[in-house]
Amino acid sequence: MGHKGALGLAWLRWFAAAAGLLVLGAVGTFLCRPGKEPGSLASLTRDQAQSLAVAITGFKHIGRLGEANLIRAHDLPIPFLRKNLEGRLAWEVKFEDVRLSLPSQKSDSWEIYTRQFSVLLDANAGQMLQITSWVSGTTPKALPAGAMEYAEEQMQEGGEGYVALPQKAPSISLLDALDATLGLESPFIAREINAVCVMRDYKKCKPMAFWAVTLNDKPPFSIHDPRLIPESQRNHIRVLVDATSGKILFSTTCPQTERLR
Repeated sequence: MGHKGALGLAWLRWFAAAAGLLVLGAVGTFLCRPGKEPGSLASLTRDQAQSLAVAITGFKHIGRLGEANLIRAHDLPIPFLRKNLEGRLAWEVKFEDVRLSLPSQKSDSWEIYTRQFSVLLDANAGQMLQITSWVSGTTPKALPAGAMEYAEEQMQEGGEGYVALPQKAPSISLLDALDATLGLESPFIAREINAVCVMRDYKKCKPMAFWAVTLNDKPPFSIHDPRLIPESQRNHIRVLVDATSGKILFSTTCPQTERLR
C-alpha cells in the first residue's frame, strides 16, 4: 500500500472508531461502499464526510448539520502548505446556527453570536484541511494580496513553520481546542474563527501535531497610545494547542496579514 493509501486508511480507521462504525480492512473495500457520489473521484461519501466532520469538530449536540459539497481547494490560508493543497478534491461540510458551548466556560462567559462553520476534508485521504467560521449573516473577510507570503516570512523569522498535515486525526476535537483557549482568550468574542491541525516545526525540533486556532475580528487589546499599533494588528490572536494532550503551547498575534506602513 502506498503512502497516500496508508495515510487515508489511518484517518478512516480513526473516523470509524469515533463514529462507532466497523473499521474497514482495506482501502479497496472502502472505495466500493454504496452511496458514493455518482461519477465522483472521491473515496469518501457525503454521509461519511459529514460524520467525520462531526467527530473532528465535536459538534454532536450543537448547531445543525448543513449541506456537504465536493469542491476543489483554492487559496487555502495555510502558511507553507497552501501550494501543496491547491486544487485538492475536498468535501466542504457546513454547520448552521452554531452557538458555542464549552466545558470550562464560566457563568460570566457565554456565546453572543450564532455562527456558521465550514469544514474542509480531503475527499480521499479524509484529512482535515481547514475549519473556518463566521457570524451568521456576515461574510468572511478576504485576506489582502500577499498576506500568505508575508505570514510565512514572519513565521520563518521566528523559527516556526508548518511542514505537513498530520498522518493521524487529532486526539482532541475542535471544541476541546477552543475550550483550551479560554485560559488565554475567549473565543466567544471573536467574530471569525479559523483552525487547522498541522505538524509544526520549531527551530529544528521534531515536528509535532498542533491545533492552530486563530480568533479573528475580536475587540483589539488596549495599549497606551492606540496610534502606535493600528487595530488591525491587535484584533486577532493565534493559539497553539497540542493536538494530543490539549495543552496550550503559546499564543501570539503573529502572523500579521498586513505590513505596518
